[in-house]
Amino acid sequence: MNKTALAALFAAMSFATSTASARLITFYDLADNGGGTAIGNGYSGLDWDNFNVLNTASLVPSGFVNGTVSTSNVAYNDQASPATITSPAGFNLIGAQFTGAWNNGLQIEALAFSDTDTFTKDFTVDSTGPTNVVFNWNNITYVTFSSLGGANGGYGSSGDQFVIDNLNVASAVPEPDVWGLMMTGIPLAFRQIRSRLK
Repeated sequence: MNKTALAALFAAMSFATSTASARLITFYDLADNGGGTAIGNGYSGLDWDNFNVLNTASLVPSGFVNGTVSTSNVAYNDQASPATITSPAGFNLIGAQFTGAWNNGLQIEALAFSDTDTFTKDFTVDSTGPTNVVFNWNNITYVTFSSLGGANGGYGSSGDQFVIDNLNVASAVPEPDVWGLMMTGIPLAFRQIRSRLK
C-alpha cells in the first residue's frame, strides 16, 4: 500500500469535511474588567479591532442588557467607532444578533472584502431587543461595522454604539478550482491504493 497516497487521501477528506465548520461566538468565555474590555487578537481564530466585551449581568436597563442573547456577555464597538474583524485565512460571515446600545433606529453599515469581491449591507436596529441579521458572505478576510444615528431610547446614557451577540461564522470554503483539484485527486488516490493492494 502506498502510504503517501493514503495520507494524501485522508488529508483531502479531512480538509473537505472541516472547511465549512460553523461556530457560534457568544463571548461567554471572555473576562470583562467591569467597564468593557478589549477583545484580543486570536479570539475564536479571528483578529479584532475596536471590539470590547461587556458583562451585562449587573447593568442598568439599556440595549446592552436587551441585546444579550445567550449569556451575560456581549460585544460592542468602543466609543461608537468602526469595529473590524479580520482573518488572513478567510472566513464565512453567516450572521449575528445586533442591538442599539442606547438608540432606537440605529443605522449600521457592514462592509466586507474577499480576495475577489466586496460586500455591503445597511440595516437598522433598536435598543429594545436584538435583530437577527443574515450575511452569508463567503471567504472574506475583512469586515468592518460602523454605526450612527437614531434616537435615544430613554436611557440615562447615550451614544451610537451597537451591541453584537451570537456571531455565527465558519471556516472559509475552498474556491471552486480547489474543489475541482480535490475531486480529481481523490479518485486517483483510490485507484493507486487499489492497485497496490492487488
